[in-house]
Amino acid sequence: MKIWTKRILLFLICMGVAGCLAVVWLSAYVKSETAARILSAEEAAKQMRLRNLSGIIIIDFIDMADTAAQKEVTQRLKKAVAKDRIKTVVVGMTELGLMQVTRKPIVFVDCYFDQGERYNNVGLDDEGGMRQMTEHLLKLGHRNMLFVGDQPVLWGVDARRLRGHQQAMEAAGLAWQETHYFCVSKDRKRRGEDYQRMLEYVRMLGCTVCLFISDYYAVEAIDFLLDQGVRVPEDISITGFDDNILSRVIRPRLTTVHQNVTRKAQTALHALFDILDKTAKEPVSLVLPTRIIRGSSVKDMRLNRTIHTNLTE
Repeated sequence: MKIWTKRILLFLICMGVAGCLAVVWLSAYVKSETAARILSAEEAAKQMRLRNLSGIIIIDFIDMADTAAQKEVTQRLKKAVAKDRIKTVVVGMTELGLMQVTRKPIVFVDCYFDQGERYNNVGLDDEGGMRQMTEHLLKLGHRNMLFVGDQPVLWGVDARRLRGHQQAMEAAGLAWQETHYFCVSKDRKRRGEDYQRMLEYVRMLGCTVCLFISDYYAVEAIDFLLDQGVRVPEDISITGFDDNILSRVIRPRLTTVHQNVTRKAQTALHALFDILDKTAKEPVSLVLPTRIIRGSSVKDMRLNRTIHTNLTE
């Protein structure tokens, strides 16, 4: 009797150990499967961006019945698509066990992301436009120029415009220095003080021209300078960028860089239609040309006279 009791106890112990091992193995298996699906979810998010997929996207993780695993994978997928610049929504698991994601097509306008991702964008040759403007000023004898922006550290469109200015200066054998960048506030109430400081800075450096990042600031500056008795362009030349309506009504008329806003909007809309019609196979990046509008806000330093023309280059 004792022998059979010992055998039964040994059998139960073995079964218990085997059960524990089975539970441990099953737990490890579930964890490894979940980890693999998490990697798959992150890769799916990456491929959606790279391939610029749009619409309703279905992801099959194959036999993912475990509720806890579903929740974890869903959360990790949401975290992964949060990096996407296009609005992407993880709807969740369907009744058939499929992950549903929606991704809306977007065409950016004047947006530049330096992360190596491909995306739809319609922009302007901001770099080339400011390079043309700087070359135009160099031809007129200007050598000491002040670049005026509204950010301590320029980025995006503004950074490209500054880069175009720097390229033209360096090509002319003139080293650009950070001291020749002046920042005005985006707060309109403070800009009067900023323009006063800018005027003092121009006089200290001996600059002959101020290149503004946009027409808006250039027109404001002209208005301020005239109120202070400073003549434009006899005392200081001013240029802008954009060729908006303000540049055409200010006197003296502003020398600026023209961009065709209507064409930019039309191009972006056509690009969006191509995406919706599935005719666009790859993300498009379109760059529209610029041209110089020659007003009368720039002085010809070679002849020591004011240019009174209204032509384009």
